[in-house]
Amino acid sequence: MKLKKIALAVGLASCVAAGTSQATVLATAMIEMDNFVLKGSDGEILDYGDDFSSISYTSTADWDITFDSATDSQTNPGSTTGVDLTHGCLGASCDPIGENMFPVISGAGLGNFAGADQIEEGSPLANHPGLDVGARVANISAASIETGEHAASANSNNNLNANWTFELTQDTGITFEFDYRAYLEAYVTADEQSPGFATANYAFYFEIVDLSAGGTSVFKLEPDLLNHSISLNAPLPFDIQSTGGLHTIGTATVGSLSVSTDTLTAGKLYQLSARINTNADVSRIPEPAALLLMGAGLLGMGAARRKRKAA
Repeated sequence: MKLKKIALAVGLASCVAAGTSQATVLATAMIEMDNFVLKGSDGEILDYGDDFSSISYTSTADWDITFDSATDSQTNPGSTTGVDLTHGCLGASCDPIGENMFPVISGAGLGNFAGADQIEEGSPLANHPGLDVGARVANISAASIETGEHAASANSNNNLNANWTFELTQDTGITFEFDYRAYLEAYVTADEQSPGFATANYAFYFEIVDLSAGGTSVFKLEPDLLNHSISLNAPLPFDIQSTGGLHTIGTATVGSLSVSTDTLTAGKLYQLSARINTNADVSRIPEPAALLLMGAGLLGMGAARRKRKAA
């Protein structure tokens, strides 16, 4: 009987150990661009009617999220007036993201979730029909696993693409001007003893190609700050909360950019492409130590049964 009681105690202790752990794996990526305008060589915002002999615009967007076996997704296959996909979230701790809020999501204590949101509104051109001048584009992905008894994978993938095809009425360079907020974090706590990982990345660029010359690239803007990936793998000897040296923990990085192209030729057909992508991915499997303890408990109970039968 004593051996059986000991075995039962070990088995129960292993269950308690697995259930009381509050380790965290978290990943978050966010980019917000605001007050985006395109200016000509004269420093004035380009006019949708006066500065282009032809121009067309379309944008596409999609996000997909996964938490355990649950999935959700949303797509806009093409729009000429901007995109505002409804935010999505799966998991018991929804929703730290919120609709069109784009917060900094950082650290432990956020629970179990995977979420995404995005928006594109306004125009970088003056007098664009139906759109205010000064575009805003934002994109966020975040995922977290926190409860010890929860074995899961959570993923958020978010894409926003826009394309302008145009011909200019006169030769001019184009200056890209915008303000930005950005944040990237991967976090793993010291009590995360099971194999697992947290990965976050974002990508952002503008590119102009000369369609009259077979699609030759004539300009590309890909800021280092807004094109990065960071990853952490458990187990670790202590808490690691990483921003890849890009940001202060828990605080968005803010700034402005102004970058100009070389002179573009009037009458040539160009295409301007813009893309923002964010991704957050976290994963955990059951803690090996807890599984070993549970196995030891079950073996002990088996031994107790055999001893009792032999007696």
